[in-house]
Amino acid sequence: MSSLRTSLAMIGFGFTIAQFLEQLANRHGAAAALHPAAPRVVGLSLIAAGSIALLISTWQYRALLDYLWSDPFRSIAPDRRRMTSVYALTISMVAVGILLFIAIAFRFI
Repeated sequence: MSSLRTSLAMIGFGFTIAQFLEQLANRHGAAAALHPAAPRVVGLSLIAAGSIALLISTWQYRALLDYLWSDPFRSIAPDRRRMTSVYALTISMVAVGILLFIAIAFRFI
């Protein structure tokens, strides 16, 4: 869950940087930036890093669940496998991260 929180913060911060600094640069009277594409690149990098970190942590979490549902723990494991709320939330946040990346990369937002 800590990797979910950290990755979600990276995705949110990347989106904020990309949107806020782009809007700030478009304001009337704002000085021209030295590197006008920098906020967008930094924002996309943070969104991509957060999404990739979520994919890696999801893979590790799934491996841990497979281990805990293996034969040595069969006596204390639940009767059937269930999708945990953390797993479902992580999958949905990966989807949100990918959609945000696509939206900002192709300027849909």
